[in-house]
Amino acid sequence: MVARRFRWHVGNLPRCRREGNEEVGLFLAIELLISDYQEHTDESSKAKMNSKSQGPAFRLTGRGFGLLRGAFQAVAVLSLCAVLKSMASAQPVAAPSTPTDARGGRSAAATGFTSKYRPPAPADILRNRAQATDWADQTRRTIVPTMHLVETAHFLIFSAWNSANDQALAKVCEEMHAMLRRQFNISPSEPIWIGKCPIYVFWDPSHFRRFTTEVDRVSLTKNSAMRSDGYNASRGTLSYIVINGVREFGTTQQEATTRFYEVLAHEGTHAFLNRFISSRSMALWVEEGLADHLAATLVPASGSSRKHVEGARYALRRPSAAARLLDKTELTSMEYGIAQSLVRYLIQRDSRAFIRFVEIMKRGASQDRAMAEAYGFNREEFLDQWAMFSQRSLAGRSP
Repeated sequence: MVARRFRWHVGNLPRCRREGNEEVGLFLAIELLISDYQEHTDESSKAKMNSKSQGPAFRLTGRGFGLLRGAFQAVAVLSLCAVLKSMASAQPVAAPSTPTDARGGRSAAATGFTSKYRPPAPADILRNRAQATDWADQTRRTIVPTMHLVETAHFLIFSAWNSANDQALAKVCEEMHAMLRRQFNISPSEPIWIGKCPIYVFWDPSHFRRFTTEVDRVSLTKNSAMRSDGYNASRGTLSYIVINGVREFGTTQQEATTRFYEVLAHEGTHAFLNRFISSRSMALWVEEGLADHLAATLVPASGSSRKHVEGARYALRRPSAAARLLDKTELTSMEYGIAQSLVRYLIQRDSRAFIRFVEIMKRGASQDRAMAEAYGFNREEFLDQWAMFSQRSLAGRSP
């Protein structure tokens, strides 16, 4: 059955190529192929469990099925690439009506966008999905049986919540994705992540802690992860998000939900920045200030919406606080608010210049050089302009 479905998926590729969507066709074929194989292995596993003749010689552990699935996916990628190669030589395609880039999409001049991501390789897409799914399978088998997949256009959400929350969870994740695209002027055809970004969501904090040590093993290198509300991490080309047990995010369900959305937007921004232009880190105040700003934008009722006001007031009374912040590698809670206030000022002053500011740093330049090139001022001028802006902004606010 899998072989017949494979031929059917591959048969769709010539049509996608004629329509200029060859990469989309390839991606969909791979996605559907994995889904078919997963269903096939699940059905086979159930059949074996129900068979009276099942014996040690016919048993495969979860690890064994994972290895077989990985091997099958590798063969699928090689087969699909061979098909595409033969299609390219056998079916020449007419030149598109608009300028194209190297991937066949519309050029930056035609769309108003510039390419900010390297095109993902099909093998990387498959490898990332296999890794993410294997972690979820291990978590479901050994930690929390309720973990299940909620798949959207851009995310693989592995949720341990009640399935009644699936639709709302999918909606907020896609809203976050759209917000990031708007903030950085990214074309809808530009791939932010390699495949889809995995998000692991827990209800019980003890399940989160076990995931960090037994599955992700992030605590071996990042002890603070176990004590956090969530974190973003990467393994090779896989960038993923893990959210702590939401049950303890608030004293009421509304408080817990609001805090969850805030953490999701904050960590989602970090996952995005890890892929934007390069994996280089920027000045910490920029990364954390932007993550809190976008969390406040997506979740107006969150604590992040108040942080920047408190931070600005504090820094205006102590001018050295903002100056010291620019070079710090660890931030206090108040400094998160100051950082968000600084980022808000830069975005409101010139949102396009802010994109340029981030791009220059992600290409390896210092924050001082990026500030000079994008905005035309040095640190002292930046802080003076921010102080005047903040004083005006806070003038009409109650203390």
